[in-house]
Amino acid sequence: MDHYKHITIDERETIFLMRNHGNSLREIASHIKKSYSTISRELSRNSTGKSYSPSKAQEKYKQRKGNCGRVSLLSNPQVFEVVREHFCEDLWSPEEISNRLAVEKYPVQISTTTIYRGIFNGLFDNLFKSGSSSAVRHLRHHGKSRHNKAYQEKRGKIPIPNKIHDRPREADNRVEIGHWEGDTVLGKSGKACVVTLVDENLVTCLLVKLLKELQKQSRIL
Repeated sequence: MDHYKHITIDERETIFLMRNHGNSLREIASHIKKSYSTISRELSRNSTGKSYSPSKAQEKYKQRKGNCGRVSLLSNPQVFEVVREHFCEDLWSPEEISNRLAVEKYPVQISTTTIYRGIFNGLFDNLFKSGSSSAVRHLRHHGKSRHNKAYQEKRGKIPIPNKIHDRPREADNRVEIGHWEGDTVLGKSGKACVVTLVDENLVTCLLVKLLKELQKQSRIL
């Protein structure tokens, strides 16, 4: 038997038809590939007397499914007010709020993940006295980064306007001088730095050691 799966509306209609034709519960279970206990539970839960309605059974299923699951702690008015006060008025981070409630042994403990989830779901929007109406804007680091797989981090990276495949044919064919290729070589300690300039047409390589003051200003190299 496969892992348990909820009964669909089509299967409920099949149960209704086969039951009216006098098929046994085991025959119905075998036909829709469910266990006998699943069919028995479905009929006992959703039948009114001896009458079974697939549409009404589906509605009851949706209601029960909507009521299941863990209720968010932020739905508690007292917990929400404590988090709102510290986050919106005191401008504390979710980590500070969670840790402070733990230190003070607050009756209800709340995790940073729950607070972040409430912030991203908009529970604290428009509750700040000034600034952006979006609560996410008030996060110090905006919580966990949320990017798609195609996102590329650009911070700390130097944009290179000229790519190697964009260089002129004269440089590739080595028909003229003056096409220098520059690079940097860092020492093991990260303090020493050497700039290399190579002209393949002249078979010449120039090496220049940078001073510490110049190294700080040589991000373009």
